[in-house]
Amino acid sequence: MEMSWKKVFTASSEHEAYIVKGLLESHGITCRVKSMAVPQFPVTVDGLAERDIYVPEEEYEEGAQLLEDYINGLKEG
Repeated sequence: MEMSWKKVFTASSEHEAYIVKGLLESHGITCRVKSMAVPQFPVTVDGLAERDIYVPEEEYEEGAQLLEDYINGLKEG
């Protein structure tokens, strides 16, 4: 049976995507990074640098909560 994936986050750059991926994986959450960017043209025009991070559907709630807590922690200082 094929695993069902759900988008948990959209990063604005490759660097941000791999930071988020590392955070999720360090908490045991499987994830994938997908992008529509063309590797030969690393530009940030009109969202072309965006990367979507997907987690298995059964890990979505845990991953989304982890990211929300992390982002809120950054905002609080």
